[in-house]
Amino acid sequence: MSESESGPKEARVVLGLDYGTTHTGLAFMHQTMERVPLFSDLVVFDSWGEGGSNGGKIRSAMSYSRTPHGRRQWGNDIDEKNSLVLQWTKLELQARPPLDELKSLLQSLNGLHLLEGLRGNDMAAVEHAIPEHITRGPVEVVEEFLSRVARQYYMWMLDQNEFIFKDGNVPMDMVITHPVEWSYEALNNTYRAVTGAFNKHMFSTRRNVYFVPEPEACAVYTVQQMISEAQGRSLVPGECFVVCDAGGGTVDLVTYLIKKVEPLELEKIGVITGGLCGAIFIDQAFIRWIEARTTGITARSDEIGTGGHYVLDPKGSTVFNRFEIMKRKFTGTEANTLTLPRGVAVNPSAANSVPGLLQISADDMKSFFEFSVIKTIDLIGRQIASAANKRHRVMHIFMSGGMSQNNYVLNRVREWARTLNGEMSVQRPENGWTAVVQGAVLAGMGIGSRNAVLTRPCKRHFGIMGAEALSAAKHRDAAIRIVADEVHGANMALDQVAWLVRKHDVVFPDRPVTATARVACTFLPAHVNNGSVARVVFCATAMDDPPSHSLPRDAGEVAAVDVRLDKIPSSAFRGLVAPDGRGGYVEARLTVEISVYYNASYLVRVLCQGQELGVYPKRHEAAQPTSPLRSPVDYARPQGGGRGTPWVRGAGYG
Repeated sequence: MSESESGPKEARVVLGLDYGTTHTGLAFMHQTMERVPLFSDLVVFDSWGEGGSNGGKIRSAMSYSRTPHGRRQWGNDIDEKNSLVLQWTKLELQARPPLDELKSLLQSLNGLHLLEGLRGNDMAAVEHAIPEHITRGPVEVVEEFLSRVARQYYMWMLDQNEFIFKDGNVPMDMVITHPVEWSYEALNNTYRAVTGAFNKHMFSTRRNVYFVPEPEACAVYTVQQMISEAQGRSLVPGECFVVCDAGGGTVDLVTYLIKKVEPLELEKIGVITGGLCGAIFIDQAFIRWIEARTTGITARSDEIGTGGHYVLDPKGSTVFNRFEIMKRKFTGTEANTLTLPRGVAVNPSAANSVPGLLQISADDMKSFFEFSVIKTIDLIGRQIASAANKRHRVMHIFMSGGMSQNNYVLNRVREWARTLNGEMSVQRPENGWTAVVQGAVLAGMGIGSRNAVLTRPCKRHFGIMGAEALSAAKHRDAAIRIVADEVHGANMALDQVAWLVRKHDVVFPDRPVTATARVACTFLPAHVNNGSVARVVFCATAMDDPPSHSLPRDAGEVAAVDVRLDKIPSSAFRGLVAPDGRGGYVEARLTVEISVYYNASYLVRVLCQGQELGVYPKRHEAAQPTSPLRSPVDYARPQGGGRGTPWVRGAGYG
């Protein structure tokens, strides 16, 4: 249906944000007390200032380089000829395999060569020629980019004298889109970057923050648009449609069953799926191709999406931007001639080589698209097969997102669909480029959807407290208590805190935030049978900047889980010998798991080899924080009595 299911309950603004791998979009809708919001009230933000926009979106790129031309150095207003450009940073918000972590480190080291030219060049340092990007993590880069997006929107709203600023009591709700196969780490990184950029200093009435999967947002907009344009008659009750959101980094899909058309009632069939095969993989194939045929350009195609920053130097940016125009216009038949920037030469071995020019045949262009096209068709086919297994028939495929704007991609999907079912339609809705961000607003408004998930920020930091092997580099604070371990004799720094769940981490209603840490418990063999326990200490605080040791009594809460040593599986025991001649002792590695829930309750479990050894609070108790204990130091060592009582320390230390 085209109107809000809940009706106008209050005046508010719903702001949708689609932070994409290659482009970013904003859309919004104002709800007043006078009437129900309509589909036609949707507004795509398009006032991006210098450099303009790409059909309602801004490029997801920024540079920390200084420019002599007064450019803003983000979005579409970057001095490409004199700047190092950071792009595709969204992919770095996701957790990465160990090999990619190593590649990320190499990328950071690659940036260090830029420092070589600064040695002995004081003027370069004065002019801030030091490459700032090597000091920034992905979340910082994303937040700084989005802070510029937020400011652009804020200044435009002020100029428009919009009612959100006329009345300081009008709340603003945000809806953030995300890829389907996005881990908690990536969602949390996105949440922290967005809320940091659209902060409450600038948007004092920012209230709720929602998440919605990109293909679901796309589906909401696509169907509502069809209904608003009287095309809803092509939607037949009992049939299904697949929405394929082919974006810059990911391609995400969802299938819906049409239960009713008027009023609209849809049912999601199966699971949302997705894959890393978006438009940047076309770019990656091109970069590999040009690396093999030219000299003088450093593009490092193997570093895309590995976790470090993907940085293009001025020559690389020039080549990439020229190819981007060819890519968008490609229909399957065009050959192109790429003019190379000064300093880039064609290898003599390259076919049809001409100095300064590189010939790109239609077959070359097709080869760049092949991985993305084949993988996208495979994902669509799997959605259709999944629906068929449930005895449902897919009759429509709706293509949206940046990659689907290319006619070659669209026609390849259409050709494949015709071989599957001659009646199946493949459509690219009008404004499909901004369908996701507009659907996010509709989901937040409750127009045709109830899919947006309301999140909450974690109110406190949660961590564990224990002893660490003394490190001269780390434990410099004179206030740190240092004692000799009575079991193995090593010097230990007491009351060290490892924060596992951070304040302002995002919490979802359907699952807790769960973090784990490994700790080591050291004890003498005699402790196992004399009733000794290992005391695992944990703590919580609402401090904005929590300490790394010795949490003040009045600044947080401290509690403990006692684990009987005779309950620890003997297979977890590891015999060690003290270096100072004290003799043998035993070490057991335990896992501490802290879960924080949507209602602000928490649960702490101590595990060993998957077996639960202790829990706090007890199962029959309400999961509420305990009263502050006398002092964190009370729990520096487990209980048991006698010389050489057990210690609990971080497993990664000492």
